[in-house]
Amino acid sequence: MPRVCGNCKYVTDDLFANDCPLCLRPMAMSSRVGSMGGTAAPPRGWFTRRTLLVVALVLLVGLPAAGAATVAVAPTLFLEPAGDADSLGSIRTGMTVRDACTALDIEAPPRAFSGTITWGRSGRILRVRFNTGKVVNIEEGHLPFTVTVTKVQPEVPGRQR
Repeated sequence: MPRVCGNCKYVTDDLFANDCPLCLRPMAMSSRVGSMGGTAAPPRGWFTRRTLLVVALVLLVGLPAAGAATVAVAPTLFLEPAGDADSLGSIRTGMTVRDACTALDIEAPPRAFSGTITWGRSGRILRVRFNTGKVVNIEEGHLPFTVTVTKVQPEVPGRQR
């Protein structure tokens, strides 16, 4: 009587083999080798239908989701220096806080504001840096899709940038 592994269906004629060499589980004696499946199934390769479906799903869902998460969590990664004005010319170096906030259609911070305002609408993002109420630096970028951001960060005294 051959010995058969009940787990992986490995079959051997060795009556003294107690453990399956493939899955290391105890083997049983059986006279019904044909009904147990015969020999062990051949090992699967890397390019099975299931593996290809999982890879396709990761590529089609995972990569866009990672990109969307990057834009949602850190939209300022897409910023570049804009020079003396933004691309529309609505924000320029030397403008007051009130004028810049009116152009961005947001509520203005105090007149002598020092810090940054990060603003994003319809795929466009701006970071405007102020020093004592005047625009001193403008960074602009374009996002792959719409993200709405309005973030006012006052400068912390004693902290160097």
